[in-house]
Amino acid sequence: MTPRISDNKYSFTKAQWSIRRSQRICTKSIWGSEAAINPLLKFSSRAALSLLITVLATIVFAFSFYCHFFPDLSVKHRVAVGVASFLTVFLAAGAIFLVYHHRHKKRNIPRVREITRCGDGTFSLDVDRFAPKDISFSWHLIQPPSSTEKQQLESTLIMSENQDGTFNATSTCDNLRGKVNVTQPYTIQAAVTHRKLKQPVCNEWTSDPQDGYKLRPIVTRPLQLSLCDPGEVLCSLNLESFYPKHIDISWSCDTGQSQKNISSQEKYQENPDQSYNAESACKIPGDSLNDPEFKVIVRWKHETMEDWESRELRVRDPGFPWRPNITDMSPLIVQSNQQTMVKCTVSGYFPDVLTVMWFMKNARQETIPVSNGSKYEILEISQEKMSDNTYTCTSTLCFTPTSNSEEQEFICRVSHPSLEEPIERSTGPARTKVSPTVTEPIKFSLCESGDVLCSLYVSKFYPQNINITWTSGRDQINKIKAVEKFIQIRDEKTYDAISECRIKWDQSLFPLRVTWKHESMEKPEYKELEITACAPRVGDIIVPGQLQCNQLAILQCEISAFYLDNLTVTWSKIQKGKEEETIDSQSKEKYYIPDLAYKKQDNTYNCTARLVFIPSYDLDLGAVFICKVQHPNLEPQIERRTKPLQLDQAPGKPGDTGKNPQGINDSPPHVDDIIVPRQLQCNQSYTLQCQISGFYPDNLTVTWLKHHKGEEETIQLQSNERYQIPALQHVKQWWTHTYRCTASLVSIPSYESDDGAEFICRVEHPSLKGAIEKRTGPLNVKVPMVRERSPQPVGGFQAAGAGGGGAGGLESVALEVPGSSGGPRVATGNGNGGDVGSFMSFLQGLLRLGRFHQGV
Repeated sequence: MTPRISDNKYSFTKAQWSIRRSQRICTKSIWGSEAAINPLLKFSSRAALSLLITVLATIVFAFSFYCHFFPDLSVKHRVAVGVASFLTVFLAAGAIFLVYHHRHKKRNIPRVREITRCGDGTFSLDVDRFAPKDISFSWHLIQPPSSTEKQQLESTLIMSENQDGTFNATSTCDNLRGKVNVTQPYTIQAAVTHRKLKQPVCNEWTSDPQDGYKLRPIVTRPLQLSLCDPGEVLCSLNLESFYPKHIDISWSCDTGQSQKNISSQEKYQENPDQSYNAESACKIPGDSLNDPEFKVIVRWKHETMEDWESRELRVRDPGFPWRPNITDMSPLIVQSNQQTMVKCTVSGYFPDVLTVMWFMKNARQETIPVSNGSKYEILEISQEKMSDNTYTCTSTLCFTPTSNSEEQEFICRVSHPSLEEPIERSTGPARTKVSPTVTEPIKFSLCESGDVLCSLYVSKFYPQNINITWTSGRDQINKIKAVEKFIQIRDEKTYDAISECRIKWDQSLFPLRVTWKHESMEKPEYKELEITACAPRVGDIIVPGQLQCNQLAILQCEISAFYLDNLTVTWSKIQKGKEEETIDSQSKEKYYIPDLAYKKQDNTYNCTARLVFIPSYDLDLGAVFICKVQHPNLEPQIERRTKPLQLDQAPGKPGDTGKNPQGINDSPPHVDDIIVPRQLQCNQSYTLQCQISGFYPDNLTVTWLKHHKGEEETIQLQSNERYQIPALQHVKQWWTHTYRCTASLVSIPSYESDDGAEFICRVEHPSLKGAIEKRTGPLNVKVPMVRERSPQPVGGFQAAGAGGGGAGGLESVALEVPGSSGGPRVATGNGNGGDVGSFMSFLQGLLRLGRFHQGV
């Protein structure tokens, strides 16, 4: 049936209206508000491609439909439909392009997460799905959070790659232990820098103002056991670096059938970072360890922990310290119709519940238990308690072999509660000869006469006849007379021997060789002693912890354990950008090299090589100093080097050599701890001293204060009948143009007023923002037990540590200029009384050093 024209017109009008309506909706959805675009932006590129194909298919289908069912449409109308379709496709393609472009622009941009705090006090920051790989993190600590100063933190970085080629990164900053004041709030700041970020992304984490920095307890060592004299076992655990102080600790023991709590004691220690360490200990009966199932358990809980943590130790755990060890076993020496004894020594065990069993192997390799009877006798074991409260015992088996005896080998088997399986040791096959054993090198010692005594220890050989010879030189043709001493332990057949020879020291005698030959050996054996055995040991160069321009510095190198005191030490220097240059104290007065002072200890020598100089910023910054040691027993020489020197530019300006004292800036004082006499007794005068140095100008103010026991306020002391405060005597240090002085307080203590009191030395100077205070700590005043002593003269005291030579046995050197003399005065001390010759040489060198600087 042919449709009517009116129907066609109506149908066309309706179709045209539908197409235009679709165009308006599409245009509005694309160019409209951001709220309409955002849902499209969430499509992935794959979804956008599917949408484009669907739209194109729909338009083609619609156009074909109209052309097929409305063939009478005019060309004009068909063009309109085509244009509408083209516009629709163009707009859809534009929308999809915008979606894809937006997603591509945001692709691989680092996603920075929030800072997270881990349970152990560290902080971490995660960044996900970024490319390229290059990324950097920076961490800072800000305390308090309102502060403008930032402390940089070290961090570690872990990266992983995803399947799509992007990367993930986790940056963890170091633990803040020791870097943060635990009583104050703080802020952790982390910044992430990446090429696709317009600017670094900075995240922050701020602590709770009430909590501060909480630290989780750290267990650095396993549960410890130690033996007490009454046979008890002390169990202890150390918990370190936690905050706040309160922590719950409980101990219990478990026998497998019941569990019982044990009382314990805790000791707390405050660390420099205001965190705490705790040592918790309890005692258990020693016989409780007889049960292999027994275990001791310790639990602890801190507010930084979600749940209790624990450690436990059983007798058979790997950490148990007192398992038995078979330390010695006699060889089986068989001679027909002669009694043979075999001994097994067991040591280092606790508790003293030990079982020893013997077994015999015959020619058929059958293992047969041995028990007391007519043929074998097992002596009763006697256990001996050692100084460390462990036990040692020896089990002895005796028998008399006959011509047809089958004893080929004996085995000693030991059982103990701490052992999962018994341990055992064999005598080895039966034999009539035993080869000597030499496990130690040749020993030598220096005699007072200057001779060298050399010895060799040879053990466990049989029979007694042994030939030991000493020879010397490269060709080993010169024989040296020696003496042998034979040792035989009671009831044992084997022998030990010590062979000794005495020689005059002569390099031509080396290498020294000792050779031993025994009838049980196929060929002789020997050991040699090289001359390098007497060569010096040279330590690293000790550099002061803080080197400052224009202040005296001493480099020291310890040389020890050498024989023959003909040592040669030379110093050299490699200045930055220059070649090595030997330092000669005779021609260059900038440096002084003291003469070597040899000290004899255990018949060997030791000494300290020193280089004294005043660092200069221009000449010594970055320089490397070298100490070279030569000795007849050394080939080649030994060399030690410093790292490039780092210099502080105080108190003078960089490059200031001391020519212009008026150019020195204000320099703050360095205040040492107060020196307190070792013993304070009632009615005996004592002096408190505080050394102050390195300050400029010399307008220094020192105030002495006293804080009575149990009182809150402190009182300022004035010179009166009880206290004397000598006036300060400022001494100018010519090499730095700064001053030094000693603040003193002289008093005669009484038990009622001074026991437990604390004295304070307060130092004020124009270069300081606030005063520096040093405290003595509570004093301990003793009351004489026999009679009262009359007061001693003022100033009689002994400084704590005087005469000890300082840490490491190094000499101390102090230079100062008295007011009545133009040259420097030197005081040296080494804790051993010093050496007059070395002292005078040192004095002469420093006088030359003083004349050099005065001439400048």
